[in-house]
Order: sequence, then C-alpha cells, then structure tokens
Amino acid sequence: MDPLAKQATQQDAVEYLQAQRRIALVFAALDRGMAGASPAEVDGRYARAMLVVVRHAVARHDFDRNRQRLAKLGRSFDMPELFDRVCRELPGWCRWSEASDRDPPWSSRAALRRLVAHGQTAGETGKRFGELVHAAVRLLAQGSLGRAASALAEAERLVDEVVVAPDVVESVRVSGPEGFDLELIRPFLAPPADQASLRRFLSFFRALKPIGLLQALAMEKGHQRRRLILALLEAHGEEARREALDLLRSDLEPRMNDAEAHVRRNLVYLLRRVPRSGDDGTDEEVAILARHAAPQHPPALVKEAIGALGQIPGRRSEQALQRERQFLQAMLAGTAPSAAPPEVLRVYLGRTEAALTRRETAGGPAPTSSRPVSPDTARLPGDSLPGLLQRLAETAASGGLVVQDDARGAAAALTLKEGRLAAARAGPLSGAEALYQLLETFEGGSSVWSPHRGAGPVPAGEPDGLELKPLLLEGLRRRDELELARSIVPDDAVFAPQRSAPRPHPAEKDGLVTRDVWVAATGGRTPRECEAAIAAEAFRIRRLYLHWLEEGALQPAFPPP
Repeated sequence: MDPLAKQATQQDAVEYLQAQRRIALVFAALDRGMAGASPAEVDGRYARAMLVVVRHAVARHDFDRNRQRLAKLGRSFDMPELFDRVCRELPGWCRWSEASDRDPPWSSRAALRRLVAHGQTAGETGKRFGELVHAAVRLLAQGSLGRAASALAEAERLVDEVVVAPDVVESVRVSGPEGFDLELIRPFLAPPADQASLRRFLSFFRALKPIGLLQALAMEKGHQRRRLILALLEAHGEEARREALDLLRSDLEPRMNDAEAHVRRNLVYLLRRVPRSGDDGTDEEVAILARHAAPQHPPALVKEAIGALGQIPGRRSEQALQRERQFLQAMLAGTAPSAAPPEVLRVYLGRTEAALTRRETAGGPAPTSSRPVSPDTARLPGDSLPGLLQRLAETAASGGLVVQDDARGAAAALTLKEGRLAAARAGPLSGAEALYQLLETFEGGSSVWSPHRGAGPVPAGEPDGLELKPLLLEGLRRRDELELARSIVPDDAVFAPQRSAPRPHPAEKDGLVTRDVWVAATGGRTPRECEAAIAAEAFRIRRLYLHWLEEGALQPAFPPP
C-alpha cells in the first residue's frame, strides 16, 4: 500500500485501517468543531487535518481525494506549503537516523518521500523534488539547521532509490536554491553541536561541497567572503583537507604571481585548521609544505607554510624546519644566493626558530593542574540536540550535560560515562524515560557540558551505562509520533467519555499511568494539563488519549453552538 514499499504485508493492512480511522477523526472534528472558532483556530484545524492526511494517506489516490475534500471545505494547500508543514515536523538530524531500515508509513520522513513520489509524471516528480530542497533551505533561513539536514537526507534517499530522474537531481544540485545567500550559514559555523548537520546540508549542493567552495575561494575578491568560504571548508573537515592537499601537489612556478600565492596560502591555512585523521601521508604533506616555505615565494605563503610545518609532530617536520633555518642563515650570512630582502629573511628565520622552540617545549612532560575543567555553555536549538548527543556518544565523552528548556522552564540532567548514559533526570522522570521526554519536548534553550577528568562512578543498577544510539533513535521516533498525535489530539482539546469501555494501550505497561490519564481525560483535563500533572513522558500520555479516541472510549467535548 506504500508506493515505496516492495510488497504489501498484513501489517500494511492494519496500518491502512488505522490511517483511515484517523483521517475520519480529523474530518469529523472539522464538521463539528468550527462553531465559535476564530479564523486562526479554524485555519489551525484545517492545517492539522492536512498533516494527518499527508502522513496517513499512503496511496496517491487516497491523498488526492482527501486533499480535494479539504479544498471543497474551504482550505487549499499547495505543494510548497505542504512541504514546509511536514518538514517542520521532522526530528532534528543525526547520522544514525539515516541508517534506519524502514520508517513507519506515518512518519514525517516517509510522508516527505511520498509527496515527491506521488507526482503524476516524471516532470511533476522532479518539480516536487525541487520543492523539497527549497523547503530545506527555508528551514535553514528560519534557524532550523537540524530539520533542514533531515529534509535533505530524505532528498538523498529519494536519489538513492532513483525516484527522481538523475538529470533532474543533478540540475537541482548544481543550480542550488535560487537566491541562496551563504550568510545564512554563518550562525551555524561555531556551535559544535551543529557541525555534523552542517556537513550534511552542505554536501547536498555541488557549489557547497569542498571542490565547489575551493573554486569559489580562488575567484573571491572580498576579504570577509573569503573568510566565510574558508569557514565552510573547515566545516567539511577531512574531505576538504584532502581536496586542499591534492591541489597543493601541483607544480610550483619559480616565481608565482600574487593570485596563485593567495590561493595556495588559503589552502595551507586550511591544512592548519583541519587536523589530520591519522598519520598516513604525513611525510608527503611535510614535503609539500617545505616546497611552499621556500623563501623565493611571496611572504604570506612562506609564513603560512612555516606555521603549518610547526604544527606537524614527528621527526620529518622537525628536519624540514631545521633545513629551512640553515638555508635562511646561509642567505643572511651571504654564503648562499639570497631569495628575498634581508629584512624579510629575518622574519622567516624568526618564525622558523619560534616553531622549533615550540616543538621543544611541547616535547616535555605536560603540566598537571588541579583546576577543574571549565563547563562548556552554549545556546542549543531544539533540532540540534540529536547531533549533540551523537557527538558525545561517538567521542566516548564522560561528564554531565544539563539542558535548559526555555519554553517549558524545565531542565534535564544527563550523566555520561565513556559515551554511554549512566543516569538521567527530567522532573520526576529518570533513566531512559527522562531522555525520551527531553527528546520529545525540547524546542530550544541552552546546554551546559561539564566534562569529567576521569571515569566517575556509575549509579547502581547501570554498571555499564546504556548505549545512547538505540535510546536516541527511539526518542526521535517517539517525538515524530507525538507530533502526529498532536494533530489529532491537540494540546488544548477537551474530551468526554463515550459508552465504550476504555481498554489499555497494548504498549503501556504501567496500569497506574493508564488509570491516572483516564481519570484526567474524562475529568475535562486537556492533554497539555495532563502531561504537566502525571509523572510519565508526554508521548505515553498523548498515545493513550489517541488510543481511546480511536476506539470510541473518548469523544471531543465540543462547546455548544
């Protein structure tokens, strides 16, 4: 029943029936709940109904029929708006989420792919693919890098599945978003939590990949613009470093012009800014830098190359600096032909000797300090949290992370040991449920990371800690399902019991939570109020509301006309 699936299964049939029930519920709410509503409330109800249709109508004809039905009721939705609305429901991006085998058909990711694949013709499919990419760029402009990266990840998946013609894909990659301004990316260059998502975003467009940026750097005249391009290259990390090193392998002219020297200086600068991932190729890199440090080249390039040599550990780089010092001393003494004025040679010699001195100092024992490590405080957008957690897990970090939620006025505290979750607390919730609650509800705030110098004690009951990857993926799935549930069971909706007896949700194992939510729901408490009052994560509470609404145990309590 899913056009992107290989074959239908019994589970597909169950999901189809549930989807039809949920679509019927939102249309029933439109029929009965408009009396006395403000124009904004009316539009919000139409928008929620459309989101449920997009996420549950897995067949093209089903989607088209329900979209037309909404249009006849008075609210049309064009494709750019649909892509914008679904993209805003995407969880933040992390690389682990791209490796999932199969997204549920109701997920926002699957819905985006269907919006593209439902095109009636190849031309329409290509146009919709472009709309998806433009929606990702609009998210970036709104400050939502994590969701923008998630949207482009789905675009990449459509490319891999050959849903869109290759020539159309290449056209979108090459042309990029119309009128795109690189300055939109500047706010995301500094925060470490955004770096992986930024690389995911940049790598989609040809002009923003390392080779495209290097070409732009060679042609750029403005100083500030060059610095921005260099920062984008630095964000690419090792891939940009490899491209820069490859360009520096080219032959050097005995007397290069200023334009070439400027380009090469920027390439050497990039080598200095992006650390090597290993020791392979170090000898070749030293030889390349030594050639660029020859005194006959323009001063800016020579000084940059000397500085780069000073950063490379090992005997080969030290020997290269020693040879540089000998050449410069011989030129100043008049025993070798001079390649530059004496005052310039003295500057080179001073930098070379300083680089050698720093190496000697660094070779001694590292000083010890009893001072505590300073906490790292940063602003944290809501969709950057998954990337931050993945980075801490992959670097096997140990320490404490406190996340302050500005909207909710609440804080969550996580303790990590070697990249695993040792403890978590969010209000009355603890352990995995506290992490889920954070992932489900966090919309932005700040984070404070306090690293531990050594391995701290792990709370009793979790001797090895919990692996973050499955917890993070499950938390993102719950957040996505919670967003869908909110479209059917809004935050401020009020419900009343029907004649059908309530049955527990098969996945809810805590009978006390089931009882408390039922009492609250039938007592006129809204889902938002219930989530604030009951010690359970928001997803579990909203799931119970939706379950009883689907089964007919609850019904909306509409105000009298």
